[in-house]
Amino acid sequence: VEATYSERDLERGLTPAQITRHFERRGEVYVIHEPVRRLVEFRRLNVIQPFVGLGEFDVIFCRNILIYFDEATRRRICGQFATILRPGGWLILGAAENLYGISEQFESLRLGETFVYRKITG
Repeated sequence: VEATYSERDLERGLTPAQITRHFERRGEVYVIHEPVRRLVEFRRLNVIQPFVGLGEFDVIFCRNILIYFDEATRRRICGQFATILRPGGWLILGAAENLYGISEQFESLRLGETFVYRKITG
């Protein structure tokens, strides 16, 4: 995984200080600094299948996938996300997706120009 982003991508959710602290500009893209990259583990899975043996996560990126499923399937998938996210963990969806009417296990927060979802604790 390359972990490269356009300036527009970064400006949608990060402050200039965060960009300077965690990214290096290489031509037209920004690359995450190596110490941060070592903290990240990328996994692919079939969201239709049960999430078994995955452990707990601090953040899940699931961009532009839920829009392809019916409401019942979206509810089931989001329930599984809530199960494997640590309390206060983050769920990042695509710009065209939201959890309105799908899950009450997350709170919606605005971060820059985008919305993110945090697992409700307690």
